[in-house]
Amino acid sequence: MMYSEDPIKYESDPQNHVSMSIWTKQARKRIQEYARLWRARHILDAISFINELFVDSSEVEILSLVNVIVRRLKFLGVPDSSESKQYDISDNDKKLFLLNQGHSGIYHCCTFCSSGGKKDVVCACGGRMPGGYHGCGHGHVGHPGSNHWSCCGSLLRDGRCLITRRYKYQFLL
Repeated sequence: MMYSEDPIKYESDPQNHVSMSIWTKQARKRIQEYARLWRARHILDAISFINELFVDSSEVEILSLVNVIVRRLKFLGVPDSSESKQYDISDNDKKLFLLNQGHSGIYHCCTFCSSGGKKDVVCACGGRMPGGYHGCGHGHVGHPGSNHWSCCGSLLRDGRCLITRRYKYQFLL
């Protein structure tokens, strides 16, 4: 008998607790499997998107999207294990590796080199600024078109350098 007229009798019946426990475990397993498949599908979509970026996009465009891609992969549960680890923080048995990296280049725009014309600068797009106000002929597709770092193409003046950090991901499906 599934439902008893006497609720106290129903709650104290060990047979009902066992069957409810089994149903609860099965429901949890189904929910976990659904979540795993959902993450796997989105991870595969992210991999496909990254592959399309490598084929169709410039290095500057890819580097400008690195933080977004890494943040979404972390949200999907893909662990980030950096090659060079400076800080190791434990958070509920998860490892998070942080790097405090400065830029090796110069923050500049295309018509003005922040060295005041004293240094040659190689930009992340591959162009070379011979110094001063000559520029490297930027303006091509994929160039940010605004102030950016010559080492990695990042638009954020106070942000981390994008080119020196290497990401490795393990996909467990």
